[in-house]
Amino acid sequence: MATYLTGRYVEIKMLPLTFKEFLHFKKLENTDPARHLSEYLEYGGFPSVVLQTNSQLKRDVLSGIYNSILLRLEPVT
Repeated sequence: MATYLTGRYVEIKMLPLTFKEFLHFKKLENTDPARHLSEYLEYGGFPSVVLQTNSQLKRDVLSGIYNSILLRLEPVT
């Protein structure tokens, strides 16, 4: 979500990658899928997470996604 100085924002809705898309995204279609299933289950299919190579960076990106979802769910007072 990009915020403009005017207070407006642009929202782009995107679904997580399926496991098949995950393998394609990482160029792993010709490998044994079972070797990569645990990574997909642990980190999910968010493209920004899939692109990270470092486990800590993956967790940081997921934390940012999680926190932004929580902010949207909290009632405004």
